[in-house]
Amino acid sequence: MRGWLRILLLAALCPLLSCVGQKEDPEEFDPGIADNTDEPRGAYAGTVFYRRVLALGFTATWCQYCPNMSQAIEDASALRPGRIIPLAVHYMDELSTAEAAPLSSAFSVTDYPSLVLDLDPSTLFGGQDPARIVEYLDKALQEHPCGISAKSEVEGGILKLEVYVKAVKEASYTAVAAWAQDNIGVAYQAGYGPDYSCRAVFRGFLEPGTGGRALGSLEEGDEGMAVFSSAVPDIENPYLVVYILEAGKVVNALRLGTNETVEYEYEKTD
Repeated sequence: MRGWLRILLLAALCPLLSCVGQKEDPEEFDPGIADNTDEPRGAYAGTVFYRRVLALGFTATWCQYCPNMSQAIEDASALRPGRIIPLAVHYMDELSTAEAAPLSSAFSVTDYPSLVLDLDPSTLFGGQDPARIVEYLDKALQEHPCGISAKSEVEGGILKLEVYVKAVKEASYTAVAAWAQDNIGVAYQAGYGPDYSCRAVFRGFLEPGTGGRALGSLEEGDEGMAVFSSAVPDIENPYLVVYILEAGKVVNALRLGTNETVEYEYEKTD
């Protein structure tokens, strides 16, 4: 009888012992995150900041295959709506800028078209395959990016741009802003013909050179701000492309008009 009693006693205790160290309600689990206040905290409040990828294309009106790159970016954007910020750097043509040659050299661009994703030199390729763009983007979406928001305002022909960054980890960030223009008609585009419309054309940086504005080192949960001032270029319908660098690579980006505010955006959750 004593043996049977021991067996019955162990059977009764096993379910209790197996629960030692577990909470009755999984929602009570404390991951060690500080209490939240009134506003969302990105990945640390059960949400993730919305991520966009910068597609920096190197192109020219004399390049017969360059329209294929523009089409590939459009096809990838159709597959992943709202995720790609294109920016086309024209080289040695009527739309070229002073920054075109230094940018081409920085990424060792020798063939046209060429595409670099998030300014990562290892991604450099011919740019004519939308599947390759989507593959990179899907990997980027697996990471938790910093938050990015911006506010632009024009007064007396001068643009004031405020760029805000929310850190989701300890890191050093840099904000970069560029002028861009859509739907620029050209007389002739090789590989296409006359009356070609160039899109997302890079028209110059707001900050001289390509360094942007350093926000310095931010702690997890901190917010940094960079302020830019620039004369509005004498072009039709200019807009802004803003991106954030961490260790030289883009970790988030957005597009906004010359009098527009883009708030922090978050991924949708079920």
